[in-house]
Amino acid sequence: MLLFFAFFCMYILFMAYLFSNRNFLSVSFLMSSLFLISSIVLLLNNVKWNFTMSLNTFWVLVMNLGFVFIGEMLVRFQFRNRASVESVKIKSESIDIPKWFYWLSLAFIMASVILYYRNIQSIVSNGGQMNGMTAAYRYAKVNEGVSDSLMTSISKEVSYCLCIFYVFLYIFKKREFKYLVPILMYAAIILLSSGRSQIIYILSSMLVFMYYYNKNNGVSNSKAILKMMGVALGALIFFLTIFYIIGFVTHKSEIYSSAFENISIYLSSSLMALDQYVNNFRYSLSNFGSETFFGVVNFLRKFGINVAPDVLNNYLPFLYFPNMGHTTNVYTYLGRALHDYNYIGSCAVSFMIGYVYTKIEEKIRVGGYKNKIFVIVLFASYFYPITYSIFDFKFFDVFTITGVVHVLTFWFLIRFFVQEK
Repeated sequence: MLLFFAFFCMYILFMAYLFSNRNFLSVSFLMSSLFLISSIVLLLNNVKWNFTMSLNTFWVLVMNLGFVFIGEMLVRFQFRNRASVESVKIKSESIDIPKWFYWLSLAFIMASVILYYRNIQSIVSNGGQMNGMTAAYRYAKVNEGVSDSLMTSISKEVSYCLCIFYVFLYIFKKREFKYLVPILMYAAIILLSSGRSQIIYILSSMLVFMYYYNKNNGVSNSKAILKMMGVALGALIFFLTIFYIIGFVTHKSEIYSSAFENISIYLSSSLMALDQYVNNFRYSLSNFGSETFFGVVNFLRKFGINVAPDVLNNYLPFLYFPNMGHTTNVYTYLGRALHDYNYIGSCAVSFMIGYVYTKIEEKIRVGGYKNKIFVIVLFASYFYPITYSIFDFKFFDVFTITGVVHVLTFWFLIRFFVQEK
């Protein structure tokens, strides 16, 4: 079944590429590519891991990726006769970043790093230093339900927005090192968090910005395709390299025999976990929204509003694979979608993913938004649920404190420092 699924991914990938007019931001194109990569890695390690995908898992994956494709194609069919507007006008002279704001940005990110570090210290102060502070911090969050303070959470998200904004400036205004400094400073937060997901978030936004930069500068479709392929390949290599290096800081890479094993497990174990989850899946109506909307409930709880029973955290149980010799608790985005909405509901969610993301992209193309630059920056900052779908469900982050902070911060930045010409 795994081989058949890989061929299905290639079919969706080709069809999405064809019917989206060779659009690298095609939701079904990107998602099928990610699942194809994961399948290929599993096939390469199949002799050692002896993994066999069940028929149930095969149909769950096929149906959901199929509904993502249907949702996307429905929107493209609706917009098929609407001409593209002139390229989004983002000229370097229309972006004015005062020196005082640049230095204020650096100071704010540095303050956020210090605040986050002290927040971690306070969390792990009573729990010892199991293989380092970051490991103790992650253990406390996963096993004890400890969460960051509201101020820490907000400062981290504002710093992330500043990081994305400076990625935007680096690509659209001028390729100067000074615009990379805030991004490098934000890397300290990534290291302290002991996670690698933020790297995917930043690279995802870069992919979106590069797509619109090519359109903005009138790059021909063939050249744009080659550029986007180069950016995507470079981003993948960069991510895997940084992923492996950060693993030594967090002591995660030390348990693997080689870099290939480490990266293979990270890229493919979510499919194995999904297979095990599907084969033991039993739905209960009480599960509705409990995991996919956990962030919303947690956000309201920070203000003293309890709309659901208190849950320790939203980390999924770890599953062990004897042939692999390791555990994982990521089941792709479908693990949480199935848990909350059952088989039919998960297909509805997949359909909406393809529909909503494509609707936003098509409305940008035809000039359906008054402030296109604001929409593009916000769209780029929220593109990571697509590229992260092979690992986990992040599509409802927009309804949390993350969404509130992103909208307000980007509105301020675009309103005062960027003018659309």
